[in-house]
Amino acid sequence: MDNNNNTKRQTASRVENPTPVQETYRAGSEAPLLELLMEKSSRNRTAAKQLIASGRVSVGKWSTTRATETVGAGVVVRVHRGVPPMPFRHPKLEIAWESEEYVVAYKKRGLPTVNTAHKNRQQTALFLLSQHYKKGEEGAKLFMVNRLDRNTAGFVVFARSVEAKELLVKEWSRRAKHQRFIACIEGELKEKVQLLSATSEERSLSKPKLITAEVRVDKSSRNGQMHIVQIDVVGARIFSLRKLFGDNGLSILGDVRSRSQIRTDREIALEQIGLELLIPGEQQPRRFERPYPTHYFSWLRLDKEKQPTGRDY
Repeated sequence: MDNNNNTKRQTASRVENPTPVQETYRAGSEAPLLELLMEKSSRNRTAAKQLIASGRVSVGKWSTTRATETVGAGVVVRVHRGVPPMPFRHPKLEIAWESEEYVVAYKKRGLPTVNTAHKNRQQTALFLLSQHYKKGEEGAKLFMVNRLDRNTAGFVVFARSVEAKELLVKEWSRRAKHQRFIACIEGELKEKVQLLSATSEERSLSKPKLITAEVRVDKSSRNGQMHIVQIDVVGARIFSLRKLFGDNGLSILGDVRSRSQIRTDREIALEQIGLELLIPGEQQPRRFERPYPTHYFSWLRLDKEKQPTGRDY
């Protein structure tokens, strides 16, 4: 029992350094980190000790400040431009994954991705994360890859350079292998599982693109005019989904732009719970998941004014 607790404490104290790499060395034989760094980088003992103490050195995967740490033969030692930032904490935003090139974060509803309304730019996912990374690397910047509306929860992706952003934005439709959304939909769905199609007119595309999504009904209201659905789609963005439903005579509950007949309290009943994304430079897609928002089922009671049709999946 004690051994397990000790292991957890040791693991929790080790962190990765996501800042850009400045120097890379590989140990030819087992040696103390201080001696290896002096030999490989031609730094004197004082300069090498100060560099290690600053937190900018990683041994293998993990950042370290221990000059006496033993580096095994073949292990890679990296010198980073900045120190690993302190753990990020915010009630409406969390980092799901990060690398030298990209950051994937999960934002809750109520927090804008970026400042589109020209109000309080300090309360956006982009600003909060940018400030976090600047603490570890002066001048660090983030660039938005995809955006979710203020009142929509889900995964947002940021790039750490203009080049990384342009690459992923250009190839988003190909690299977003799978996305799963949960929504409360108004209108009539004839089948429990069906394919919906619409034409997307994204500005980044030279010509219109056909969007297709599988919509699976988890539960319908007794009157059959409101449904909690799972939406499985490849490549499409949030505004594409709105058009998908609108073109098929459906609307997302609470979404004025999709002609919702019911107004909710600052909430759009659309939430992303899954993202499978092939990061540039990686061979396999990464999967990001969130729990099913079961509170959506309570919205079906809002359909009480219509006459019952007997439909209830």
